[in-house]
Formats: sequence, C-alpha cells, structure tokens
Amino acid sequence: MSPCALFLAAAASTRAPLCFVAHGKSQLHCSLPVERNSPISVYDDGESPQRARTLFLSKQGKLCENKSCKRCLSGGTFGPCGKAASLPIIISSANRDWAKPQAVGFAALLVAVPVLIFSFMGRNRAKPETGSSARRGAVGVAEGVVRFLLRFASFWWFPLVAGAGTAINMFTIVFTGATVVIFLSAILGQPRRWVSTAVCNAAGATLGTAILLFLVRERGVEYLNTTFPAVLASPAWAKATGLMTSYGVGGMLLVSSLPIILHPVIVFGILSGLSDPAILSIVFAGRTLKYLVMSYITVHAPSALRFFGIKTDLVEYATKAIRGDAAK
Repeated sequence: MSPCALFLAAAASTRAPLCFVAHGKSQLHCSLPVERNSPISVYDDGESPQRARTLFLSKQGKLCENKSCKRCLSGGTFGPCGKAASLPIIISSANRDWAKPQAVGFAALLVAVPVLIFSFMGRNRAKPETGSSARRGAVGVAEGVVRFLLRFASFWWFPLVAGAGTAINMFTIVFTGATVVIFLSAILGQPRRWVSTAVCNAAGATLGTAILLFLVRERGVEYLNTTFPAVLASPAWAKATGLMTSYGVGGMLLVSSLPIILHPVIVFGILSGLSDPAILSIVFAGRTLKYLVMSYITVHAPSALRFFGIKTDLVEYATKAIRGDAAK
C-alpha cells in the first residue's frame, strides 16, 4: 500500500475517545461520549510527560484500576471503591477531532507547504549565486521560495499561506525573515483586508504553538532542551521568563504580543498548571494584538516596522515584489 493510501486510511479511521481527569481528579473530561462498564484510556494532567493509562469505567460511573473495581479514583488517589463517588463525565467539544474532510485537507496543506518550500530551496541552491542574491542575506536561502510564493500575494487565500509559514517557523525558526516577507506581502497584496490577514497569521502562530505544546506534554519539557538548545540559551528566553515570572498570566500575554519567541510561554504555562486551552487563548490574544498593530503600520507607516525588529530591506523586498506583480 502506498504512503498516500496509508495516510488516507489513517485519516478515515475512527478515533477512540480522548479522556483525562481534571480539577483535582474530580471530573472526567472526554472528547466523545464513553460507554460505561468498559475500559477507557485516561490521561492524568498531574503526570509529566503525560501518557494514556487504561482504566475501567464502572456502571456507576466510578473510575476503577481494573474490571474487578476493588480500587477506584477518589479524592485524587485510588482507594476502596465503596468510598469512591461517581465522576461526572464532561464532553469537551474543544478536544474533538475535526471532521474527516477538514482534517485530511488541513493535513495535506501542512505536508504540501514544507515540500514546496524545500523543493524550491533545492532549485535555488543549484543555481549559481549572483551578486544581487548574495546582498539579500536577510531573505536567506529561502529567497527562491519567497519569490515563487509572492506571485500569489494578491490572491484571497495567500494569508493562509502566511499563517501556515508562521506555524512551521515555530519549529524551524531560521526562516523568520522569509515568513516576515510573506506576511508583509499578504498585507500589501490586499491592504483592505489587513485585519483578517493579521488574525489569520495569529491563528497560524497559535496552531504551531498547539502542535509544540502537544509534543511537550507528551515528551516532557526536556523535549525543548534537546530540540531547541539555542532557543533556551538565547537572551529572548531570559527576557520572556523574567516578564512572566514578574507578571504571571499578564506577563504571558505581554510576551505573546511582543516580537519574540513563544516557546517560553509554553513552558511557563505548563509549569504554572494552566490548561492547554488557556495557554493557546493567551497566545492567540497576544499574537492577534501584535499582528493587528504590525498590519496597520505596514499599510499606513511601514517605516515604523523597525520597532518590531523588522529590517528595512525586508519591507522593501515585499513592497517591490507587490509592485512588480501589479505591473504585470
């Protein structure tokens, strides 16, 4: 069976309910309705890294260690089932899977974008570097990709590309210059839609954060240490951590709205005991504010983008690309 067929088969398969205990292990939250008197997979939000544990949900709604139901969850620990109370089961729509067409389409987009990027990067490396391309060091090795993508900057769907690039850059980081140019071009290509473009880019940042947050929950905070050692050692990490330590959730919102990395927000949120929806809501709110301000400035006073750490040559590159596209 081809990889494509395997992917489609996996996407079409039915997912089992995702359950976890919360609020002092006094509630059972599930993504879908669960059957009583049957085994279920349960995540414990007090464990790190989190792993699914097979427990048994009795007819009375008690969460047992096994089918014999001699020991049940009560008061946050397992004890005699006679003293245990039934757990209220809450169906959380926020944890549900997307509909199959949406999931397959979005997964295809996430696969297609990096394939396209690295494909054109390969072509760009194969060409001899000219003096002009060498001077555009801010755009980096992704210049060929950016040039190709900017042809579509005036299309209605281009902000989705910018958002996808922002999500991917949560893991690459080195393509920040390229993603900035794409974002600026999405604004300049459709100036009247600067608000929706900003929100779309904030959604992309939140999506990348959600994926990274999931990985950290699964593998522990050490995953960041091994995957992004340079990020943890950067001044931006120390600055962000200092702000959040001083101002708590307000500091998380402030860091999310600043032109610095989001990785410290994830770690601080986890260590503070915040839920995933709370962390992602803070990131989305902060990044929406950031990109709304950036979008407005790009349309009305692009020279002020320097206060966001955006170099002038990146703004000029995006502007010239849009003007060249409009002249065709």
